[in-house]
Amino acid sequence: LITAHARAGRVADARSLFDEMPEKNAVSWSAMVNGYVQAGDGREALRVFSQMQAQGVRPDDTVLVGVLAACPQLGALEQGKWVHGYLRANNIRMTVFLGTALVDMYAKCGEVQLGMEVFEGMKDKNVLAWTTMIKGLAMHGRGSDSLVLFSQMESSGVKPDDIAFIGALCACTHTGLVDKGRQLFNSMVNNYGIKPKIEHYGCMVDLLARNGLLSEARDMVEKMPMKPDALIWGALMAGCRFHKNVELAEYVIKHWIELEPDKSGAYVLLGNIYSASGRHASAREIRHLMREKGVEKTPGCSNVEINGVIHQFIVGDLSHPRIKDILTKWYEIDSRIRLERRLRA
Repeated sequence: LITAHARAGRVADARSLFDEMPEKNAVSWSAMVNGYVQAGDGREALRVFSQMQAQGVRPDDTVLVGVLAACPQLGALEQGKWVHGYLRANNIRMTVFLGTALVDMYAKCGEVQLGMEVFEGMKDKNVLAWTTMIKGLAMHGRGSDSLVLFSQMESSGVKPDDIAFIGALCACTHTGLVDKGRQLFNSMVNNYGIKPKIEHYGCMVDLLARNGLLSEARDMVEKMPMKPDALIWGALMAGCRFHKNVELAEYVIKHWIELEPDKSGAYVLLGNIYSASGRHASAREIRHLMREKGVEKTPGCSNVEINGVIHQFIVGDLSHPRIKDILTKWYEIDSRIRLERRLRA
């Protein structure tokens, strides 16, 4: 019941049911931890896990995988390392299930090399394990290594699935390998019989747009067998911004706004393109249009883990107890950067 409530998006009901249970075992604790992870509430997932430990309940594979999935949501690398240490200290066998979760956690928390060490130490690897490592390398700009690993997966006899191709195409994007991206896209269809999904088209549009092939990217969007979503238009828009193509940007925003009329992303990007192109009056018109429609820019948010404590920062929020020290240090860093730039100029 807890799992059913959580999967239905009713995590509060799941928690109420969990709290009412007179007895809880590893399965019920695991259901609650994973319920919070699925809801995107990693903070509460880790809090429940701490309560589980305090109750003396021994965690099983399922709850540990849930904890590892919660760590990237908060940037809680130390908690993830604790799980890794727990596995080694208790001689728990590194299953594909646990190994893949560890690789994913390390990659998403910025320690891709540690993830690679776990991956290389895994005795058994399925397509998900290979794909997780391929995507992790691509995520950190190691596109060439990612593509080498993709080739090794094929050579090892593991058949890549549609998710693996997304990882490989992302690697091409990060390394600017347009021809390799085209080759992989065609191989996916012709050699493996995989029908491209919107995510594959999104990778290709992003790859083409980033590398200035905006006309080809637009053609791909217009010829897609499915209706482009906001991510597709956003990828094309990002290319317009980088290459300062105002005309195509105006075409893109008409379609993007139809999908997300109340979100700020499209407006902000177009305003930035206008500003970069010297059309400051047009940029002001975009900001006026946003105010007129009541569209507000979503503030950025980031989490930083220091000595096991997670600190959250939101743009414009000055409530952190050490905000004065933080700002002082930031001004010092900013001054050093500006001085270095002047010395290099």
